[in-house]
Amino acid sequence: MKLGPKHHDASLFAGTASYYSRYRFPYPQPLFDYLVRIFGFDGTGMALDLGCGSGLLTLPLAPSFGKMVAMDPDEEMMDEARRAASIAGLSNIEFAKGSSWELSPVMGEFRFVIMGQSFHWMERDQVLSTLYDMLEFEGGLAIVNQERRTPAAITNAEDETVKEFLGDRRRAGQGYYEHPPESHEVILARSRFDVLAPWHYSYQRAQTVDEAIGLVFSTSRATRQLLGDRAEEFEAELRRRFMEAAPGGTFKLCVDVTALLGRKD
Repeated sequence: MKLGPKHHDASLFAGTASYYSRYRFPYPQPLFDYLVRIFGFDGTGMALDLGCGSGLLTLPLAPSFGKMVAMDPDEEMMDEARRAASIAGLSNIEFAKGSSWELSPVMGEFRFVIMGQSFHWMERDQVLSTLYDMLEFEGGLAIVNQERRTPAAITNAEDETVKEFLGDRRRAGQGYYEHPPESHEVILARSRFDVLAPWHYSYQRAQTVDEAIGLVFSTSRATRQLLGDRAEEFEAELRRRFMEAAPGGTFKLCVDVTALLGRKD
């Protein structure tokens, strides 16, 4: 399925797909176990991963449905997701190139819609209203977020390096990023969805300096495209500061995962 672009900055994640698929943290299995249990997925129906990126939510969910639609406006991200699906031997995933502006009832009626760390890029009220109409009766919705809690020295090293090379104001594609003034919880609460209790999960993991650098290059705030001919200099400086903060080359962090849930009632 191919949908035309509209109202989307195609440069937001330009050149990040390989870093995204390699260095973004996978979502924990308990998340998928909980979604199956609370919504009763049984291998039938159709689901949508909106803003699927490299498929970190798409692939684990696909076996729970008859068909999984993975939708993203970035062709490089879609290529990474296709590659991962092929390696996993998943044949029930349909890839739809397009942004949230291309959502339409012609895509079919869905049993479930999930969004990872993509919802904040969208016109959130409009998207929830459109998705509500695209869901079948008692269809489900999940908005999933992962937040890293790294040692302060690592966080400061990253922030200071990005600001030194790209300025104090956070860059994003052709413009700047402003965090939405209202939380996802507020947006979901005023939608037509019946709001369910949110799901929370935290775990600890180790991360190497190389992995931390790759993760930075997977974000919209410090893409190689934004850095241009200073990308190698940026990487060297970031590595130097990370190694000062973690002389052994490895550090521990905590990952907090939250799923906001709704149902069409």
